[in-house]
Amino acid sequence: MYRRKDRKTQPLFPELFPFGGELRESNRGWLRIAELIPWEELEEQYTKHFSDVGRPGTDAQLVIGLLLLKHVTGLSDEGIVEEVLENPYMQAFCGFEKFVTEEILDPSTLTRQREQLRQLLELNEVINTVMILKDKLKHIWSYRSRTWASKAIDEWCALARCIDYPEVNKFAKMLDKYRYGILNHCDYPPHTGTLEGVNNKIKVIKRKAYGYHDLRYFSLKIIQAFAN
Repeated sequence: MYRRKDRKTQPLFPELFPFGGELRESNRGWLRIAELIPWEELEEQYTKHFSDVGRPGTDAQLVIGLLLLKHVTGLSDEGIVEEVLENPYMQAFCGFEKFVTEEILDPSTLTRQREQLRQLLELNEVINTVMILKDKLKHIWSYRSRTWASKAIDEWCALARCIDYPEVNKFAKMLDKYRYGILNHCDYPPHTGTLEGVNNKIKVIKRKAYGYHDLRYFSLKIIQAFAN
């Protein structure tokens, strides 16, 4: 379960300094970086990993912010959590509205969330590769040379096997199995619309006569229909 946090209606760190003091402009580097990050889009992807029931999950900006800070600083999971507890600018980067000194997150949670994000990135990589394969597959039908079309099929199958995804590998084997028919398209490139039209006309002839007992007579009726 995940509950979105309201980030738009509250001022930045109202209780950080007495008498309404502000963060120093010269030290606002993390805040400037935070303004460039599409937090709402990242949160949208983050929420997809939660069900509609159960205990509310950790805030998306906190988890993603800590992972980004860990990547930039090179600290361990425990180290970055301790560093953020001592740095108000890092806390603002992670979405806090006021300075906190208590433990903000168990380091083991950060490790678990990083693994989930890694799996999401791997899945996105597979999806992007499949989209590229789809475009390349369309291009195969534009070849008029059997040699070039055969090379394109080889390249497509090689790329498909690189991502090591069962369904894609299965499709690559099927594509290679029907290579002969695909290459014939280079020599005889009829549009499938013609074939569908012929099949539909044959079905109409059959329906009009409520079927034929004599297959030879049925064949003659088909030849007659296409003779004109």
